[in-house]
Amino acid sequence: MRLYTADMDTQLLVILVVWIVHLTDSQSQKVIFSTSSTHTYHSLFDHGVKQRSHTSLKFKVKACGDAHVALQTLYQNSDTQMYEVVLGGWSNSKSVLRRCAQCNSLVEYSGAVVSCSQYKQFWMSWGDGTVKAGRGGTVGQDEILSYTDPNPHAINYFAAATGFGSSGEWIFDLCESSLQFKFLQDNAKYDGGTTRDSKTVLSRADCSVNCFSSIWCQGFSHDSSTNTCNMFDDIPPTTALTSATGWETWIVSL
Repeated sequence: MRLYTADMDTQLLVILVVWIVHLTDSQSQKVIFSTSSTHTYHSLFDHGVKQRSHTSLKFKVKACGDAHVALQTLYQNSDTQMYEVVLGGWSNSKSVLRRCAQCNSLVEYSGAVVSCSQYKQFWMSWGDGTVKAGRGGTVGQDEILSYTDPNPHAINYFAAATGFGSSGEWIFDLCESSLQFKFLQDNAKYDGGTTRDSKTVLSRADCSVNCFSSIWCQGFSHDSSTNTCNMFDDIPPTTALTSATGWETWIVSL
């Protein structure tokens, strides 16, 4: 079994090192950024915080109030098909969970939870249609908000914002820091899946980076002679592969 990791070839190593250093604290593998008081959502996908098989998210925030986190179905969608968690809204007097941006609250928690001078740690989780938020570094402990949705949104992306007179500083875990690709089969390609994308790339390493960057991508087939990259959104059995000289097929291995 071969594992396709950041040290497999020089090109991939260069690409990923530049990416990680630019976006994270290299010692802790965290994404660190600031948000203004304009209440403009800042996409975490652009910083490598992705949702693949994850059902929870941990972060720290320093803000006087109105720290917003969006759990989104669509990339950079900050209005509908999302859950919005407001931490320390209304001058840090209460927190709420909503089913869309700036709509009516589903559940509320009274009391101060954020700080102007100190980072406060929080977690969020989703699973079986229940969205939860709590304080501290242990998912499931010190829960402050919980809502079970009879028709739950799919959660594919994350975003953060502050507003209404408050700016913020954030530290998020880098969810995909250990993402790898497992070699599936030589001289074979896959053209299946509900979502597919085919493009010409620079190399097999470039194909893997394109797959890594696409939230739906679960694997790719690459042709070494033409540098064609076929990405797909499911994990195929080897029986679903088509014999093709010069192709290799790889799948995501979390």
